Amino acid sequence: MENIALYNDEFSWRRMLSVGYMYRDSIRIHIPLTIAISVLSSCLILFAGSYEAKKTLLILGNSIMGLALYFNPLVFARHDDSLMRQLPVKPIEKWTFYMLYSLVFIPFIIQGIWYGSSAIFSFFGKGISIEDMFEMGMKMSGSTIGDCDYLSPGSILFIGTIQSAFYVLIMLYIVLKGGSHKVLKAILCYVIVILITGLVSGIAGFVIAVKDAFDNPDMAKEDLASSIIDQLMPLMYALSGVYLIASAILARKSYNLLAKGQVKN
Repeated sequence: MENIALYNDEFSWRRMLSVGYMYRDSIRIHIPLTIAISVLSSCLILFAGSYEAKKTLLILGNSIMGLALYFNPLVFARHDDSLMRQLPVKPIEKWTFYMLYSLVFIPFIIQGIWYGSSAIFSFFGKGISIEDMFEMGMKMSGSTIGDCDYLSPGSILFIGTIQSAFYVLIMLYIVLKGGSHKVLKAILCYVIVILITGLVSGIAGFVIAVKDAFDNPDMAKEDLASSIIDQLMPLMYALSGVYLIASAILARKSYNLLAKGQVKN
């Protein structure tokens, strides 16, 4: 393996991949497990008959794969931190491996199987199409594309991608920071973030609902739900902006951890 003392040499993809070799035992389990979870979650929709059953299984499948995505950096938790610090690989090469694996490779597997399965199932008249997924998701939020000014497949994808990246980077940072009980800390941190986000959204939704109820007491329940979603979407975009900034900070701090702990030969 090349010596890391040569800091004036170019970025080495071979050295970067050697980081994955150090986690080979965990990765050999993680990738097949991720594929299995994604396939099983995607197949759940096949067993649904009614619209309500499809909606329930869609939520369940999305939730399972969401957790598989968010917590995927935990594959790096069971390893000797001191050994990784001594690995003769540049910090930027280590950082690139972690980022590509956690934010690109695993999400590609999960989303590829989810949307690929949906396309295959819908071709044979089974399950639901990708378009139906988005429409169902919007109906579950109390709105439709036509009724909501902000809610669209593009906005759902945009917000979901940023939030997912934020959760993944939180997990990765906790793992790279090291120390004891990394898995427990990661789970607790995720729960806290979800609770805070839910609390903020819940309070905002309650305030909007009360205001709309006073301003338009005769408003239908469906129209009220759509109005709340319309007014909440700017808040969701604002939160996504916060997530984006926080993600950049977490990515930078993760690199700093790797650079600080690097042992030069």
